[in-house]
Amino acid sequence: MSGLTDNAAWTASYSFGFIPGVLFEGLSRPPEIGLLPAWVTLVTYQFLHGCVGHLLANMVALFVFGGLVEDRLRHWAFALLYLGSGVAAGALQGAMFPDSTTVLVGASGAVAGVMGAYLALFPRNRITMLTPIFIPLRLRAWVIIVVWFGIQVFMARFGDDGSNVAWWAHIGGFVAGVMVGGWYRQRVPG
Repeated sequence: MSGLTDNAAWTASYSFGFIPGVLFEGLSRPPEIGLLPAWVTLVTYQFLHGCVGHLLANMVALFVFGGLVEDRLRHWAFALLYLGSGVAAGALQGAMFPDSTTVLVGASGAVAGVMGAYLALFPRNRITMLTPIFIPLRLRAWVIIVVWFGIQVFMARFGDDGSNVAWWAHIGGFVAGVMVGGWYRQRVPG
């Protein structure tokens, strides 16, 4: 949480971040913190980020995938998709590590849900991306998103446990987004 003093960042993290052990195992937060019920932090954690790079990465993905999904679902349904995917993300991360005292922050799971909905709604759209050597490459959305999801699954299964990336949260949000997008595609002609 850039720009905050260490004490303010700690207080914000423990007040509004999601801690799986608090919700799933009944562990307690520091006594000066616990203002919100643990289940509410499944929403509030989505509005905090660990650093500016984390926030920017989420905003770029939301810029690329969010507009068309929001146009298709409309504003309220998009907001519910976004927040619901974030809740699903935190819930899966917590289910995988129910006694964890690591504070989860960030909207990556919610953004992954938007990507999942994009995959379900617009798999054939083409997306231009820059390669590491700055050559533009135009690919079908499903290729980019499936490769991204494969990386998340690989890292969740075989990645470094010391990483501070919540891989399972990405997977949980993505699956929720695919389910909502698929349901919406079947029910609402577009």
